[in-house]
Amino acid sequence: MGTFMPVKCPGEYTVDRVQVQLDEECFMQNPEAWNEKVAEWLARELEGIQQLTESHWKVIKYLREYWETYGVCPPIKMLLKETGFTLEQIY
Repeated sequence: MGTFMPVKCPGEYTVDRVQVQLDEECFMQNPEAWNEKVAEWLARELEGIQQLTESHWKVIKYLREYWETYGVCPPIKMLLKETGFTLEQIY
């Protein structure tokens, strides 16, 4: 899809009454503020994705659960195995 980014990073934004802080690489600095509305906003504003699909949510939920458990993102091989997606589908 390429880079969309109509928001400026770093920056602070209000999404459905939730403060979202993004660093210079557009990563959330306050992950405790994450919710599904924030995820939809990030997808739309940073990637130009108007509607997250069931496949998007499968990956998002797996990544969130792994991050909440271990404090890091999973290795890509684990992500592929656990979601059933190919590398091409992820990227």
